[in-house]
Amino acid sequence: LARPLKTHRRLRVITKIPALATLATEKRPSAKSILETLHSSLRSLGRDSVEVVLVHNAEDLRGPFADVLAEALERARTSGLCAQVGVSGYDWVDVQEARLSFQPQVAQLPSSIYDQRLGPEQFVDALSSGIDLHVRSVYLQGILLTPPDSLPQTFAKLVEHQREFHEECARRGVSPQQACLAHLSSLKGVTHIVVGVNSKTELSEAASAVADPSQHGEWQSYAVEDLGIIDPRRW
Repeated sequence: LARPLKTHRRLRVITKIPALATLATEKRPSAKSILETLHSSLRSLGRDSVEVVLVHNAEDLRGPFADVLAEALERARTSGLCAQVGVSGYDWVDVQEARLSFQPQVAQLPSSIYDQRLGPEQFVDALSSGIDLHVRSVYLQGILLTPPDSLPQTFAKLVEHQREFHEECARRGVSPQQACLAHLSSLKGVTHIVVGVNSKTELSEAASAVADPSQHGEWQSYAVEDLGIIDPRRW
């Protein structure tokens, strides 16, 4: 990654502190050992600093070393290794509990047309707390883009709902990908949308879906409440 990142210095980089369980060098992790993982990432990226450092495993902020992790984050921010610190979680509870240890400036959480657990209440909380909300898993691990009849057997009960969603996309003249991105870009509480791409073409398609307000529409009626479907940890 270092080579393209050196060429495109305007790119803002986000990295994560790994789960503390992976830091097997000592029984009790220290702020110093945690920061060393960040320095290692910076060396790999060819950067002196990054835009954001996130806690990868929100459970660590509920564990016995939450204070050490919070200290490492504060030192990273005040020393200029990053501009913002935050947490990567699975629901808003992770953000609320993170605030018991430190003040996150960024929260990265899953959200999609099917997973609409993030709503007005959370958006207001984020805005009033100065938290930038980054959403990921916008295609629900690719499920939203899969033709209904090609869904894995695990999602058999989702087939008809998926068929209705894809038919509605066709009726509106948009692809499922465009619908997913348009839905999230229409939410005023969302500041960034995280997607993966394999080519310039895919990046351009994602950018155009976000930029075109004509694709924004009402997709709230397609929300799914079954955690067995919208939470990949339960698959």
